[in-house]
Amino acid sequence: MAASRGRKRPSRMILPLQQSTVTVYFLMAAIAIQILSPIPFNNTISGCYAVAADGHYSAQQTTGVEASVSPAVADDPVTMAIERCRSKLVTDPDLRKVKYALARLLESRLRENNHPQNNILIAEILELYEACASSTHPDGTSATLPRSIRSQAFRRIGDIYASIMTNNQNVETALLYYERAILNVWNGEQMDASLDTDIAAAFEAGASLALREHPKGSEFGAHWVLSMSASLRNSQCCADEPVLDELNGAAHRVLGQPIDMRQSYEIAATKSRDALEQNSKLLLEITDEQVQQQHAVLRDALRRRYLRHLTLAMAACRADPTSSPETVDAYIQDGVKVAQTMQEETQSITEDDRDSLVEIYTNIGIVFKERSQNMSLQTNEGMFDQNIQLARDYFHKALEARPHDGHATVQLASLIDENNSITNTDGLEVTSTTDTTRSLDPTYVEALFDGYASRFEDELVNKLQYVGHQMVSNALQQVWFTQNDEKTDKQHPSHTTNSCLSDIPDSKEIFVVDLGCGTGLLGESLRNMFSEHQSKKDCRIYGVDLSSRMVDLAKLRTIQDHGGNQNVYNEVAQANAVDYLKGEISDGCVDAIVASDVFIYVGDLKELLQECSRTLVGGGILVFTIESIPLSLKQGNGMRLLASGRFGHDKQYIQEAAISSGLELVRWEPGVLRQQRGVDVPGAVVTLRKPV
Repeated sequence: MAASRGRKRPSRMILPLQQSTVTVYFLMAAIAIQILSPIPFNNTISGCYAVAADGHYSAQQTTGVEASVSPAVADDPVTMAIERCRSKLVTDPDLRKVKYALARLLESRLRENNHPQNNILIAEILELYEACASSTHPDGTSATLPRSIRSQAFRRIGDIYASIMTNNQNVETALLYYERAILNVWNGEQMDASLDTDIAAAFEAGASLALREHPKGSEFGAHWVLSMSASLRNSQCCADEPVLDELNGAAHRVLGQPIDMRQSYEIAATKSRDALEQNSKLLLEITDEQVQQQHAVLRDALRRRYLRHLTLAMAACRADPTSSPETVDAYIQDGVKVAQTMQEETQSITEDDRDSLVEIYTNIGIVFKERSQNMSLQTNEGMFDQNIQLARDYFHKALEARPHDGHATVQLASLIDENNSITNTDGLEVTSTTDTTRSLDPTYVEALFDGYASRFEDELVNKLQYVGHQMVSNALQQVWFTQNDEKTDKQHPSHTTNSCLSDIPDSKEIFVVDLGCGTGLLGESLRNMFSEHQSKKDCRIYGVDLSSRMVDLAKLRTIQDHGGNQNVYNEVAQANAVDYLKGEISDGCVDAIVASDVFIYVGDLKELLQECSRTLVGGGILVFTIESIPLSLKQGNGMRLLASGRFGHDKQYIQEAAISSGLELVRWEPGVLRQQRGVDVPGAVVTLRKPV
């Protein structure tokens, strides 16, 4: 979660400002950049080191500048600063300070909202940063820019390549520049605090990219992380920075090394705790009110970081069979103490604070939930009851910090047994929560599938035996490639689809929307279906998914068609399904809408079905999967959050929602969607039709 961790800003030597035209342009650039406040290119795990590193630049270059340059001197200070930097470089092209300032300004302009990607501008920015990062002038003299600025320049080149990823080569190039930012500017000399911060920022950005996007797979990315970390340790660089240990833990997790993972996260937690304690002691000695406020802000950031590392350490202990319950208990005690102190002392709880509180309380709840399921830890029935009750209490603490939080909500739902109650407790509060939950927080669903994307198909298809996409594809095939007289719902003879593709003129394109397209499993099935039937009609498939990582993978999915590769999707968008239909699709223009394993994360389907009905042509088809509600839980309105963390729907609910949306039920085919913990997950594939 962005900015959920902080770090102490190290002291930095502030060089005396030169009273020169060059300095004025450089300072103007810094002020303009600070005004613009651009969002970092790459989405690192926390980004806190990059923010700290960039903050040093802005702080150094803007100190004492107000008298020389005011942001109000022009309507657009960024444009004015760019023009003056360019003018100065015309007269003296070797001024690296001005080059670096110009590169920062151009990069900020590139990242403005709605600013189109400009390859010429990107090339200029890269060239400027290359010149700033070089250790020598073209004439062979030594570099004039500090090593910290050179490290920043290398990192920013890496950020740009990471942000414009369209192929594996750009990922490799980005990693190369991150590596140069980490290693090339360190030459065995004594490290200063600012360079330590800059190198930590480059390591964090590179490690995050390597673990997510390494062209050779996540395991190669993990080895890249461990290699860079080992080099830094050998140089005694960033020795006190817990980010090294945190990302080492992430690398060991990818490599399936639970003991090393736990040890890395425990070291990160220890370093974060020490930094927090040091800051807390320092706060007691400070008398200046302004300085005290600054350190209080830092203390809050250090608390958030410590809570995050405690959470990671607890999760790692659960994955490591050699860890002891006593160690986890110690982490729980520390986590509860810090969380309570945060709630008591923080004047106003920020969103970052809420993130930390939700994380720690939810993960403590998971510890007790798992203990209730581990019979070897149950000394008596009372202990079982106690663990269940503690799990429920901590999930509710998380929901108090952020009502309707997706993770805490589904964890609370997971405590329900087949009797619709928490085992051996009254269960009333939990029943109320799960019965009244109408939807899940979209940010939770997005984060869930962003983290799941790289292993999605292997886990879902190979391990969980998922077949929902095949069921949807088969159902649509039965409608489209079967004669009309064979397409009657036997239970409802009047419900014929009248939607055979032969009824549609060859000149008309077939328009299909794949809601929650994921990596493109269903889209590929549809493409292959058209290819196998040798349809003369052009089928355009549009995908949409809430997860940006899923969208990236779906865009790359292709099939072999007529001897060449064809993209599965004509377009793929990142959006909520309802928002996409409302914002992108006109009335009555879609021939079919499909959704595999999607509606189970939506909950209340009424608004979504209404939008589907609006966008479908007369005779258009909607096909989707649902999960069944166990008989023991079938009360209420026919839709509820299940213990799996997914929504279940019954046939009556679907029928009523369809009718109210102007759709009619064509076919309801029960079946097994997947396995979960070795048990069949029952559901159905549903076919609805919009009357002609």
